[in-house]
Amino acid sequence: TLAEENSYKCTLCPKSFKLKNTLIRHMRNHTGQKPYKCKSCNKSFVRKDILAGH
Repeated sequence: TLAEENSYKCTLCPKSFKLKNTLIRHMRNHTGQKPYKCKSCNKSFVRKDILAGH
């Protein structure tokens, strides 16, 4: 079932995910955590690919 496929559930909203890493990335929406920092300008990003595009 879909519920079994999406076994990683957000504790703060109704969303659930197949992959643990996707849940971790999603949780940053709730926490505001931005772990990827530009070494040139110190701007921080939620995702590494967004930093790379910066």
